[in-house]
Amino acid sequence: MCSPIRWPSIGVRHERAQRHPVRELLLPEHQPAEVLEGPSLVLRRVDAAYAAELSEALRASIPELRNFMDWAQDDPSAEDAVGEFLAICDRDWIADRAYNFHVFLADSDALIGNCALMRRVGPAAIEIGYWIRSDHAGRGYATEAAFSSRRHGESSASSAS
Repeated sequence: MCSPIRWPSIGVRHERAQRHPVRELLLPEHQPAEVLEGPSLVLRRVDAAYAAELSEALRASIPELRNFMDWAQDDPSAEDAVGEFLAICDRDWIADRAYNFHVFLADSDALIGNCALMRRVGPAAIEIGYWIRSDHAGRGYATEAAFSSRRHGESSASSAS
């Protein structure tokens, strides 16, 4: 469920071949905005204020998450596990290692998952990780969350020009 984006495989228009949006995202001055908006979703920087909603979404999705996510083998919805996850997300954002977002439905503001941009796959790549609450799966939300976070790389590179 995690997919590294590598140059040139992301299909960026090549009229500006010397500047690559995802590579620009790898630079600290190109941290993503704390809120990213898509047509159906709003991605917000992970925040402890949403711990209870995150725990509920995890509980509703554990059987499916365990099939794909190593971290879901124990109970990731437990209060201490959620607190630890949120603290790690905050440290990673500050250290420019990863940018984690809660995924919300734009029309109801319900938390339905998580999406992250991670710098752990090498100097010329960024990995996008995501999961969507099981009762919202199959509606294109994971795809939209991944593309909303990817678009950040394009827009941050354009604004840096």
